Amino acid sequence: MNIMQRHIKCSHLLLKVVLLCWVVVTVALPAAANAASIEDRIIKIAGDREFPPFEYIGDTGDYKGFNVDIMRAISIEVGLDIELIPMSWNKAVLALGAGEVDAIQGMKYSENRANHFDFSDGYLTSSQAIFVRKSNHYIINLEDLRGNEVAVQKQDISYEMLKDKSNIKLILTENQAEGMRMLLNGEIDAFVGNRLTGFYHIQKWHRGDDVKVVGELINPTKYALAVKKENRQLIKEFNEGLQTIKKNGTYDKISEKWFGKTIQEGISLKTLRLIIIITASAVIFAIITIKWNKALKREVVKKTAQLNAANKDLYQTHLEIQESDKFKQQILDSVFSGIITLGKQKEILTINFRAEVILDLNPKFLGCYFDQTFLKKYFSSLQIDQILEGSCEKASGEITIGETNGHGVVDYTISPLMGQNNRVSGVVLNFADITEAKMMKEQLVRKDKMRALGLLIAGIAHELRNPLTSIKTFVELLPKKFDNPKFRDEIATLVPAEIARLNGLINDLLDYSKPRSPHPEVVNIKETLASVLVLFQKNFKQKGIICKTELAEGLTAFVDRQQFRQVLINVLMNSVESFADGGEIIISGGREEKTFLIIGDNGCGIGPEDLSLVFDPFYTNREKGTGLGLTISYQIIQENNGTMTIESEEGRWTRVRLELPSNRNGG
Repeated sequence: MNIMQRHIKCSHLLLKVVLLCWVVVTVALPAAANAASIEDRIIKIAGDREFPPFEYIGDTGDYKGFNVDIMRAISIEVGLDIELIPMSWNKAVLALGAGEVDAIQGMKYSENRANHFDFSDGYLTSSQAIFVRKSNHYIINLEDLRGNEVAVQKQDISYEMLKDKSNIKLILTENQAEGMRMLLNGEIDAFVGNRLTGFYHIQKWHRGDDVKVVGELINPTKYALAVKKENRQLIKEFNEGLQTIKKNGTYDKISEKWFGKTIQEGISLKTLRLIIIITASAVIFAIITIKWNKALKREVVKKTAQLNAANKDLYQTHLEIQESDKFKQQILDSVFSGIITLGKQKEILTINFRAEVILDLNPKFLGCYFDQTFLKKYFSSLQIDQILEGSCEKASGEITIGETNGHGVVDYTISPLMGQNNRVSGVVLNFADITEAKMMKEQLVRKDKMRALGLLIAGIAHELRNPLTSIKTFVELLPKKFDNPKFRDEIATLVPAEIARLNGLINDLLDYSKPRSPHPEVVNIKETLASVLVLFQKNFKQKGIICKTELAEGLTAFVDRQQFRQVLINVLMNSVESFADGGEIIISGGREEKTFLIIGDNGCGIGPEDLSLVFDPFYTNREKGTGLGLTISYQIIQENNGTMTIESEEGRWTRVRLELPSNRNGG
């Protein structure tokens, strides 16, 4: 037997051994895996529905991707009955934590996640990357993300990596495609996510010219199946199946399908292989050296151009910031109000032109501390401290500026200046000179008082003249008709009535001119109103009036109980007298900033010319009215720190709204 025959015989023997091993692997290993498999049930495995090329819903609605094919291949090898459930990544993580699914088919390993889940052997290495727009030249690495808006997927490893870094405003998205779209639309400064998934979306959308990846690969870590703690059996089954598909070539086929084929050597002769390896190594080394030198030159030129462009951009940005600051200052200087802004340490940041005029300031105050200037004479340093600490939301008031003979009145408001994360970073002093407006208001009030005084005198004269005329007539007829019994009966009845009328008028005048000081207390609106409505039951029945109440439960007001009853009686009396025959009164109440009570009716209403005069003393269009009821009611409500307003449409309806403090604190 020659050397060639022996070589052929050895080859045949080697082939038989290989075939025998293949039979053992393909028959014995699945049998052993099936024997050690977990209980016979459907294994629910969750996955991201939007994470290509790993796992995603295709255009035809089928669930596919690298992870999906790996799971199905392993399930066939170990005999597992699995159900793949696509959902958002956030829901998938929550579902695994709650035990709603048995596993997540692909999760990147981290120490934090290892505290909650168990991981299989890794079947891939996953890396994160920073994606920015091509025009962005100031974000190069993770540290450059500070002070910027950065999108990350909910529950993604990128969120765990960045959530504790200060001064990064994280924008959470449902999937990585949403974050990449926000970046392309200019809504965020950067997106941090899976490197392969980011490239997939960029290529699919043909936006490679708009986005770039900066910095090194971030956190290359194993990518594996994740299960809830202590689910060791499923991990064991998965690891065995993973080893099987790696040995029988299934894993390589799936990897080539989704990530491309790895070119391997096909020559088996050792000598030829060694020669080719040495030659190829030398050639490759030479080519690499040449290309490396050329690449270095190109990179130097490129970096130089980028630095020049960056310097130009920085200079342009500096000019734009200067122009922007000038524009903002012009806006502030054109505002009628004075504006001063203070920093966290109460240092003066800005002063507009109007503030300089009102307070006689000059720009040298910029940078000074508030407490070291004369401003502390006018504005409360304590109020500013409270706003900076967050214990007070806003402060306002009036101050007097200047000497006694030339003083001015300034109305001011102190508000918080909000910075990043909605935190107070300073305060804004906003003030205006209201000296002329205040003087005009005082003149108008004075004129209004004189007009009201004229109406009051005319009303008093009219109201006193009527009963006095009746009494005078009876007195003049007394000598002539004293013997007439009917006359004596009339004088005995009518004169006391007219005197009582005069007395009532005088009492109303006293109440109007000097009302009793209120003694407020917490009053139950429902109970007080019920006691007043009892007095009107006869009036309601006589005129066919239906009265309805719609009050919030437990409604209270901080008011003088007796004075409040008097107001209710006066208002309800007006409502009753607005009906000729039949109608409806609705009384509703609730609580907003204060307690409110609305008494509405569908009576005769009030004309526009009369509506502005209803609170004037002695103004009335009723034959028997004195014109003081609403005037006194209005004064009572004001004395109790409330408001009273009337709306009406002639011939249709009238609504009276009362607002009073709900409690002692005025709320």
